Amino acid sequence: MTRKSNDSALAESAPPETVVLLGQDHSGADRYAMCAVGEAHQTVCSISLGGLEAIARKGGTSVPNEDALFAADFGPLAFHAVADGHRGHFASHEAIERVAELITEPAALAKALDSLEWLTTPTPEPDPEDTSATTLSLCVIDRANGKLEGWSAGDSAVFHLNLTKGVRRLDTPDAAYLSPRDETPPTNAAPHRFETTVRPGDVILSCSDGVFECHYGSPETSLTLADLESLFIRFSGDVDAYVEAISHDALMGVRGNPGGQDNIAIVASVV
Repeated sequence: MTRKSNDSALAESAPPETVVLLGQDHSGADRYAMCAVGEAHQTVCSISLGGLEAIARKGGTSVPNEDALFAADFGPLAFHAVADGHRGHFASHEAIERVAELITEPAALAKALDSLEWLTTPTPEPDPEDTSATTLSLCVIDRANGKLEGWSAGDSAVFHLNLTKGVRRLDTPDAAYLSPRDETPPTNAAPHRFETTVRPGDVILSCSDGVFECHYGSPETSLTLADLESLFIRFSGDVDAYVEAISHDALMGVRGNPGGQDNIAIVASVV
């Protein structure tokens, strides 16, 4: 297992305010690429194809890494988007690219949650043979006002970690996979919406199921809530080390169990 240091912005003095990581650009087995977001390095993201078993599970597709992510950090406000493609990478990659086109400044953050019409804007020259769909989780972290608002469909997760209260999953997983080729936008009403209060020192972790089902189909032998909390306590205040530890463990497996059996996408922000 290796970290792709040439893909990392962590060593830069001024990381970008927004970052897009698409699975099609990260297809090396047993490797992960990390990137810091925002001047204060308060948001860090990571993406990985997984291991050789993840490739085998994709059945020889030309793009075996179907995960994608977008992260933005403007200081007082941060934003996460994680997508996990099914039956191909088009839907997840297109969804994240549309988020990136929408979120170019702090004032645009609310637009992603106020309406999801941007997700189903007609695509020029669509491929009639494409049947891909995707999970999608979105969240806005308002550090100045201590609030988080989010929306999700599918089983990509958003976790809230607090040193006193532990770890809590904020989204409600379901099987509502999406496609930018749907004719009507998905609802942004409950139960897809969620919100909570946040405090300085908390961490918000968004990730695909390649983390909590790194041993595919076996969440109990993958990274559990207890594992995420333990790493959070160990690396409290160092979101870079926290994301790297999760990336490593999701690839290598935990407690003697295999890992790296699915694609991995991670975004974490310290409040």
